[in-house]
Amino acid sequence: MNWINMIKEEIKNLDLSSKGLKKFGITMAVVSGLITLWLYFFHPDYIIFSGGLTLLFALLAFIVPTSLKTFYLLWMALAFILGFIMTRVILTVLFYIILTPTGLFLRLTGKDLLKLKVNGGEVSYWEKRSGAKKTKSDYEKQF
Repeated sequence: MNWINMIKEEIKNLDLSSKGLKKFGITMAVVSGLITLWLYFFHPDYIIFSGGLTLLFALLAFIVPTSLKTFYLLWMALAFILGFIMTRVILTVLFYIILTPTGLFLRLTGKDLLKLKVNGGEVSYWEKRSGAKKTKSDYEKQF
């Protein structure tokens, strides 16, 4: 249940000021306005509901932005939950699509990129560095 605590922590860090809620309301009004515009051309039956929602968001954002607080918290909680889930899904898919076939290919071809194979004839596994010797001044003012 650690992910619930992470989501609670994210919600605590949200900007719940009047200005932040106003930005949220305007953003929702613009997005629902774009959806209304799309519906106007392709599904005109639903334009009244979508247009009313656009108008509602715009009016609340400009007149009483604090009234959007509950909806904003619910919306962001949903966003954090979806983000948490989708991050794990995307990383899992990438692991199985990229890393697993690469690892299988390297095993089948006998490659040992990390040089992890133990060779009994070696005295030491230390690798000598090539290049010039470093002096004390090389380590000063590195940045």
